[in-house]
Amino acid sequence: MKDALAIHGGTPSVPQGLKRLWPDIRPEDKAAVLNVLDRGELTGVNGVEATSLEREWAARLGVAHAVLYNTGTAAIHSALYAAGVQAGDEVITTAFTFWGRFQAILH
Repeated sequence: MKDALAIHGGTPSVPQGLKRLWPDIRPEDKAAVLNVLDRGELTGVNGVEATSLEREWAARLGVAHAVLYNTGTAAIHSALYAAGVQAGDEVITTAFTFWGRFQAILH
């Protein structure tokens, strides 16, 4: 090996400018959150942002409806239910994943 590992003072493989913090919160994101807070509409299935996003996604996908979920785990749980998965059915997934996927499958 010609060069030491980056952790030992060698040249990093990923250039410094390529790394970014996540989540990438931008000024327009902050403004949108403040608008919701100013309206006092923190929850609700009829919230302007929620219903607008559902309509926009449905249009983008060319489908009649899209449904928002508060977590990916909840979305996976609903998809499994919609697909008719029941106790005893086999569900194949990757072992290298977020634990919420397994919770939805086991539930």
